[in-house]
Amino acid sequence: MTHLSKRPVTFVRNPTDTSGVARLKRPYAKDRGVGMEKTGRNQTIMIVDDTDDIREFLHVQLDLLGYRVMEAANGEEAIELLRSEVPKLILMDLNMPGLDGIEVTRLIRENMKNSGIIIIAFTARGGTETRQKALAAGCNDYIQKPVDPTQLSSLLDRHLAY
Repeated sequence: MTHLSKRPVTFVRNPTDTSGVARLKRPYAKDRGVGMEKTGRNQTIMIVDDTDDIREFLHVQLDLLGYRVMEAANGEEAIELLRSEVPKLILMDLNMPGLDGIEVTRLIRENMKNSGIIIIAFTARGGTETRQKALAAGCNDYIQKPVDPTQLSSLLDRHLAY
């Protein structure tokens, strides 16, 4: 599912939820907000994650920072999207069913046309071994979930500086 364009975002609280956390609620639409005019960065980032809530959270954060956003729900979808558009950076979940993030990264790196894409691995699994596997597969950096907005912004500034 590629998601591009603008649309409203709503946060709602479930009255029976005692956590006090507002959850993102958006009606399904094929296209989602981009907001490139906010910063003029005009750079595209692809989110590859099999968890809808994580893709939604990251999409909102990236939209607020002014990036154009593409989404893929799995590795196969990411490879398919890369055939039609090449983003500047990919946020790649490592643990997905089917093609996992490590294998997708290897496939991307094997294609010279895609060799310049910045790939940031992100996963709930921490540890030196996971980080080393991600970097060995071709990831440029590694970040552990949950991703906090300030950390995400710093990471993007570091890798996408003009």
